Amino acid sequence: MFKMKNTIKILCALVFVCALFISCGSGSGKAPDWILNPSSVYPDSEYVSAVGQGTSRQLAERDATAAITREIKQRVQAEITAQESLVNDGLGWSQNNSLLSTVDTTSDIEISGITIQEVYSVKRSGGEDWYALALIDRQQTGSYYKTKAQGNIDVINAKIIEAYKNPNTFTSAEILHQAVVLAEETDMYLDILNVVNPKMRSIVVPDYKNAQAVAELERQMRAAVTVFIEVDGDVNGRIQAAFKSVLKKYSVTTSLDKATAAYVLEVSVSFTPFEMTADVSNKYARYTLDAAMVEQSTGNTVFTYAENGREAHLTESEAVQRAIRTTEQAINQKFSAQFGSFINGED
Repeated sequence: MFKMKNTIKILCALVFVCALFISCGSGSGKAPDWILNPSSVYPDSEYVSAVGQGTSRQLAERDATAAITREIKQRVQAEITAQESLVNDGLGWSQNNSLLSTVDTTSDIEISGITIQEVYSVKRSGGEDWYALALIDRQQTGSYYKTKAQGNIDVINAKIIEAYKNPNTFTSAEILHQAVVLAEETDMYLDILNVVNPKMRSIVVPDYKNAQAVAELERQMRAAVTVFIEVDGDVNGRIQAAFKSVLKKYSVTTSLDKATAAYVLEVSVSFTPFEMTADVSNKYARYTLDAAMVEQSTGNTVFTYAENGREAHLTESEAVQRAIRTTEQAINQKFSAQFGSFINGED
């Protein structure tokens, strides 16, 4: 696959060169050196460069911008792939996947600092061929990403300190989630900086290491939050088990001791059989659920959830079972989504 990609690149380059010479032959004057060898005019030590081609100036400039953007992203991906191999040798695939997520994020972002430095056109029969040179100044763009990264790092450090001031609370988890989001963005900035200006990158060393480390800290903070689940009207512990499963999904610890728990999830649930005169062939069961997350130290309700509806079946017992299953499903899906937004500070 690697050989095939190289072959394709070489063929494309040959086509590009042939097209240029043919165009120059029909035009006047020699083509500028930057078209075939940008680094001869704009040294690689100072610039990242790429040449684009099109039938109009706009298309050529757009092509050059796209080419230099691809160049940066490919170099970033190569850097992260190298890190991935290192991590996989020492720490395993779980760490590796987090590194690759940065590549996905990078692929969606626009690279800053791109300028069109040169343009050149050659007349040919039936139109013109245009060439454009896109540049990234390593010093200027490096300073931009260094400043962006350092600004984020300062905010992340402050958030980590703030989280430690609110231990064992959902507040600390929310603050650290914000820090994780910023740390992922910062990792991306630093990856780009490492490609554009490695010397500047070596100066910026986050105290928290990287986004993975902040995410692990967030997980630890969540695990330190203890919740006692209290269900009135439960059926064989099924509703409690559903809530416990969701809390575990978000790394929150379920406490067996109400007195020492930081929070109590107060749940009231009922499954009530009833009949409808308009439908004598079916039996019905109404389900109603109300839940409130109460902080024990203050008595404040920090999160609520409610669900209600009805189920029908030929028998009353099965109608009730359906109502229970529907409630469990609602907890695993709707409650889970709402609780996730709450714990991440997105509600």
